[in-house]
Amino acid sequence: MKSILERVDALPEWGIEPVPAERRVLSGVDIGILWGDLGIGILVLVTGALLVPALGFGVATIAIVVGSVIGCSLLALAGHAGASTGVPTMVLFRPVLGLRGSWFPAALNALQLVGWTAVELWAMSYVADLVSREVFGFSARPMWLLAAAIICTGLALWGPVGVARVWMRRFGAWVIVGICAVVTVLVLTSDDIWQRLSAPGVGGWPTFGAALDLVIAMPVSWLPLVADYNRFSRGTRGAVAGTFWGYLLANIWLYSLGALLVLGPGGSPDPLGIAGAILAVGGGSLAGLLLLVGLLAGETDEAFADIYSGAVSLQNIWPRASQR
Repeated sequence: MKSILERVDALPEWGIEPVPAERRVLSGVDIGILWGDLGIGILVLVTGALLVPALGFGVATIAIVVGSVIGCSLLALAGHAGASTGVPTMVLFRPVLGLRGSWFPAALNALQLVGWTAVELWAMSYVADLVSREVFGFSARPMWLLAAAIICTGLALWGPVGVARVWMRRFGAWVIVGICAVVTVLVLTSDDIWQRLSAPGVGGWPTFGAALDLVIAMPVSWLPLVADYNRFSRGTRGAVAGTFWGYLLANIWLYSLGALLVLGPGGSPDPLGIAGAILAVGGGSLAGLLLLVGLLAGETDEAFADIYSGAVSLQNIWPRASQR
């Protein structure tokens, strides 16, 4: 662990210039873990919860699998471009739009990433405040919002190489996978769950087409960011495979788990409803709270990516500006 930390710390911050071969240190496994981790989050559970009961679990599952394959294929193709050129996504626009022409999508991307960061921090503070009320008996949402902002900014300053190779691969990703596995088992062993899974949908919104759009939208939403991370990949083959399979497995699992949390403990498609459903399957006990805290920690990776890529997008406009 020490040697890995030393090697990562030795890497300087990297702006928008092509990453040289000796600095492309992420393996296909690293890329897979990175995108798998970025595919796991509370907001993915919330979106998955939207698909039922209108469609029923069977039809929702078809939409989840088909939409995930389509969306992740597009994400992997964009990741290939980043791995082959070694430059971030906004710089890839330069051959098509020109130097100044690339400033417009870069500015829009930075703006939408500020918005997504706000949504992630809002969701984390919401869930953290629920935990603090249940465990400590007090509400301190501004404090949790500030703490989430500091942690996520710290990860962004650390950079994608350190976060992927040390935090995610050595610890964070496996904790989140374990927590999701426990929640999945608890839901699937709850009372009457199998009868509810086989029940037909009641109709209404979303229709199958709308559900397909919702599923495709999640991996496609990362298209403006994917090359920012895949440019550090050792090769294009590992980058494509890691991006596709990492995000595909996470997207199918979390969308399905969100649907299960509605059908099982009766959650609702919002962060508080999903948090309440997880507490319910955990028996409202310390175990349930630990599951919530673990998922909350996993949400920091999404905000880290939004903050880091927002800085990289602005560097496309002001290349002399410090990334930090």
